[in-house]
Amino acid sequence: FFFQAEDGIRDSSVTGVQTCALPIYNNAAPTIQNANSTNITCSGLSNGSITISATGGTGTLQYNLNGGTNQNNGNFTGLPPGIYNYTVTDANGCTANGQSIITQPSLLSFTATTQGSTCSQPNGSITISAVGGTTPYSYSINGSAGQPGNSITGLQQGSYNITVTDQHGCTSNSDRKSTRLNSSHT
Repeated sequence: FFFQAEDGIRDSSVTGVQTCALPIYNNAAPTIQNANSTNITCSGLSNGSITISATGGTGTLQYNLNGGTNQNNGNFTGLPPGIYNYTVTDANGCTANGQSIITQPSLLSFTATTQGSTCSQPNGSITISAVGGTTPYSYSINGSAGQPGNSITGLQQGSYNITVTDQHGCTSNSDRKSTRLNSSHT
């Protein structure tokens, strides 16, 4: 508008009027469709992963974990256990957020109880009690093929190295300390 004052009287007139249409968009923010996490297989490893799938928003979506570096896809691998906050950001800076937790099994360990052989006969046994890891377990001695039962029988007097393997292939063994069966004379 152009205003002009004459003799104390105000007069208004419009000059140079142009019209144009300005579009106004209401773009939706990205939407997280799903986020799948894979937990650690063996205690102490960093092999967890999170896969985030998102749609919507404007332009290329960017993904990040815990405020880290943005990337063009929602695949995050090689993760240690922990709580992960993720953000999906579009070209307009609109965001969608979520959280995933990656866990790990407790450390696989075992104890062994022995029953000595009698009169040097192969009738000794080792009973193994395993904890941690992910069941089911398999049990082996001296590198033999694993068996599902935790009692190994038919053993002669001697030293035995025990290995317990869990469902994910995680192992605990007694290589540093052998389990010894003694013979009794009854």
